[in-house]
Amino acid sequence: MAVEKKNVLIRSSWYLTPQKPFLGNFVQRQAQLLNETYNVVVINIYADNNLHKTTIFESEDNGFREILIAHKETSNPLKRRLLQKNALHKAFRIISKIDLIIGNIILPKGWQFSLAKKHYNAPLIYVEHGSYFRPSILQKWSLKNKISVRRTIKNVDAIVAVSDFLKKDLANFYQNKSIEVIGNSIDCELFNIASKKSNELFEFIHVSTLDPNTKNPSGLIDACEMLKNDGLSFHMTIVSDEPTSKWQAYVNNLELSDFISFVGPLKWEELPAYYQKSDAFVLFSDYETFSIVLAEAWACGIPTISTSVGIAYELDNKLGSIVNVGDSNQLYKTMKEYILRTRTFNANEIRNHSLAYSKPRILNKWIQLIDKHVN
Repeated sequence: MAVEKKNVLIRSSWYLTPQKPFLGNFVQRQAQLLNETYNVVVINIYADNNLHKTTIFESEDNGFREILIAHKETSNPLKRRLLQKNALHKAFRIISKIDLIIGNIILPKGWQFSLAKKHYNAPLIYVEHGSYFRPSILQKWSLKNKISVRRTIKNVDAIVAVSDFLKKDLANFYQNKSIEVIGNSIDCELFNIASKKSNELFEFIHVSTLDPNTKNPSGLIDACEMLKNDGLSFHMTIVSDEPTSKWQAYVNNLELSDFISFVGPLKWEELPAYYQKSDAFVLFSDYETFSIVLAEAWACGIPTISTSVGIAYELDNKLGSIVNVGDSNQLYKTMKEYILRTRTFNANEIRNHSLAYSKPRILNKWIQLIDKHVN
């Protein structure tokens, strides 16, 4: 007799819209992965200036059931919370049975995780991807946020961090709490090693949103200027789904247009080719909770130069090199070593490391955790 699939509800605390339904795609990937074993429904609540009343949309376009509930926008925080609460209850009336709730990112709407837990009387697993637990941000938290998080955490049955690096920061706040680590998954069939000819110019690649608050694109470009001034020949491709005109202007001002090219937005299936034709991936972020682009680069067998953030925390030197956060001079020196090919790497060894984030392995970790809380 077939075993009935358990029903899993996924809710994100981030402000999501149909135009940008999944910042970083992590919720979408998580839902698609878990839907292989469970009946997954994602609730997405957002504000829309064009609406005068709450409107419900349902979709299964992404391979799982998604309920989108749009409510009227308001600048009044009390009215906004009431609208969100009413929208959430509308979703509850659509979804009759839930065996498990997964809440992604506790701020700013973690209180909705508790509401769902109370309504369904189901266990709640809280997954953190957010960067606001970094020490420099955590010390600036408002009293409201601290109270909200502590109230929500009382209703949580399990805490999951997406990396050991993030777990370390979470532990500073959630003292004496058990924290599991389950990373984000990547498609190791799509991202793989491809045969290629040796590049005439050393090819670097960088993939990110280019957010100056975390990605440090100016520091990355400054390191490239040092390489150019040193008379070195190289090329860097910067892939981003966000507007790049500001950074293109910065590149042009430094006379680096022959050395740096911008690409994007790209379709998902177009991205692997850019990794595969590159000789090394560069990440110069001030902070990352996971950084899926590192795992994708490793899956394609290319080494990474990175700050010690996310899954590059305490990076094995067989996978690449670590540079200090914000140190463009050190980044320049490390990139120079790669251009001069003073280091060699084994592509298959690098790829083998990425398999820890393959869909089957990450799904198995989720199944083990869920089985602890759902009979």
